[in-house]
Amino acid sequence: MMGYKSLVDSQVTMAFNLLKDLADDVILNKSSDVSFNFGDASTSQKTEQTVIKAVVTDDDKKSQIHNSIERQVMFKTRGLGDINAYDSLTFENSHDIHLNGTWKLGPVLNNDGYTILASIYREVSSG
Repeated sequence: MMGYKSLVDSQVTMAFNLLKDLADDVILNKSSDVSFNFGDASTSQKTEQTVIKAVVTDDDKKSQIHNSIERQVMFKTRGLGDINAYDSLTFENSHDIHLNGTWKLGPVLNNDGYTILASIYREVSSG
């Protein structure tokens, strides 16, 4: 007999599969072993890449404070571990060509243990 946690996880997987072209295959660049060098004020980190399915809101929100655009993204959490501000998402063949490129993860807006809803942002190219 399947436990409730496994049942919910399989239903979340099925929901992402039913989204078809609304969900993109995205590379999660997960940073680990982040260290700070006080001598030259630099950081170093190791990055582990994982392909995940993600759904992104359609509209860009331009920041009035920073030169960046922001969107929201939802993805499954199973097997990903902790998500933090050092992580990023890379879109390569998105259904929305404006998404292609690397986006930094912002604040996690909701984490129910099965999915994460988070802000993502990137700098606006000038010119």
